[in-house]
Amino acid sequence: MLEIILICVAVCADAFAAAYAYGLGGERIRALPAVMIGLVGAAFLGVSLLAAGAVGELLPGGLCSTVSAAILILIAMKNLVDAQRVGTPSPLPEKDAMSLKGSLFLAAALSVDSLGVGFGAGVTMTARHKLYACALCLLLGTLCVVLGHLLGKVCSRGAGRYKTALASSAILFIIAVMKLL
Repeated sequence: MLEIILICVAVCADAFAAAYAYGLGGERIRALPAVMIGLVGAAFLGVSLLAAGAVGELLPGGLCSTVSAAILILIAMKNLVDAQRVGTPSPLPEKDAMSLKGSLFLAAALSVDSLGVGFGAGVTMTARHKLYACALCLLLGTLCVVLGHLLGKVCSRGAGRYKTALASSAILFIIAVMKLL
């Protein structure tokens, strides 16, 4: 059971950090997109756990991490470009809420590494343990998004848009680099 908890914590840590970055950037994440991010993460993990034996041998080792890192770098660069368009620092306005489509893209980028984790762990897990892992990943992933976003919003109060965009992008870059290492 400890293995399942550790796997889920590792998989959901990126969701917490990314949601924190979005909270710093002033973008709202409502309940449905938060659940969607948790659901996609759990689905990626579940699919990889189920397909561990067959598909794990077909993919090169670092491919999942590289694709995930590239997507996160692109998101971070977009945040920086958006901040540059604004120009001088100003009080941080509340942005539009994240769309379901946006949450799907973010969830996919954050969950690609779940494929590798699932392939590695799924070989030795029983079907019941795989189900527990998916359920815990859904709950923990959603909770991490909500808590990370709230913490990011609290930390962004009183900061200018450019500073928060830099912090947000830096966090996404760090996550991407960690995936490559």
